[in-house]
Amino acid sequence: MEIIEILSWVATLCSLVYVVLAARSNIACWVFAIVGCAIWAYVSYDSRLYSDAGLQIFYIATAIAGWWRWSKSTGEAGEVLPIKRMTLREHAIIWLVGLPMGYLLGYYLGESWGAVATYWDAYTTVFSVIVTFAVINRRLENWLYWIAIDIVTGALYFSRGLDAFGIVMIVYTVVAAFGYVAWKREMQGRNIINPS
Repeated sequence: MEIIEILSWVATLCSLVYVVLAARSNIACWVFAIVGCAIWAYVSYDSRLYSDAGLQIFYIATAIAGWWRWSKSTGEAGEVLPIKRMTLREHAIIWLVGLPMGYLLGYYLGESWGAVATYWDAYTTVFSVIVTFAVINRRLENWLYWIAIDIVTGALYFSRGLDAFGIVMIVYTVVAAFGYVAWKREMQGRNIINPS
């Protein structure tokens, strides 16, 4: 087994632990995010998926921010930052920023870096960056965006022969569905206890 393959499985395991803990609102998720993303960045760079490698570096920074935000923000019942629904404005920002930025990133990386699967990689990267802020701020619909992103990203990884990462995207899709249901239940339970 090559070192890249071993590293991809280690990153996969860390990433799976991260998303399961995030779906359960466990703040320890951010530690696994940092470790998994550091390894994932190396593997993606080695595979010439430059947008994805950059995305993993971004994820390390946002994991630190998420860890800080979740630890400093608690609701009235002492839970982690309360879950809220996304506003129409937040949805609009995702699309109005994501579409042109994905195109520009894809164009740049295709012209300047000789990246592979250029626009596919760029769009999943840009939308992943934007939606990460919805996770940090505990917006319920982040999970629905992740389901779509994970399906497309999984197909990208399989097309590049990165089967371990493709498999983790399949699992992420299932966990994202679980996360949506769990966070919705948590949000509804909080509203029953503390109606606002």
